[in-house]
Amino acid sequence: MGQCVAQMLGAKIFNDKNGLPQPFIYGCVTTGEDWQFLKLEDNIIFVHPKRFYINDLEHILGAFQYIINQYAIVS
Repeated sequence: MGQCVAQMLGAKIFNDKNGLPQPFIYGCVTTGEDWQFLKLEDNIIFVHPKRFYINDLEHILGAFQYIINQYAIVS
């Protein structure tokens, strides 16, 4: 989880320095069996309270689709 947060913050700094600020950045942590999703917004990390498990592939893919849709709205 810590590495994911560090990468999200690094992406924010990189984007800001290159004149491409984003209102939010999403992240995901997985063991391959369970998945957790994170969001960086206004310098605050939000961790989705639910863990998704590999047998719930529909919800994992739905989470990724939601993230893609959020970036499509911002673009």
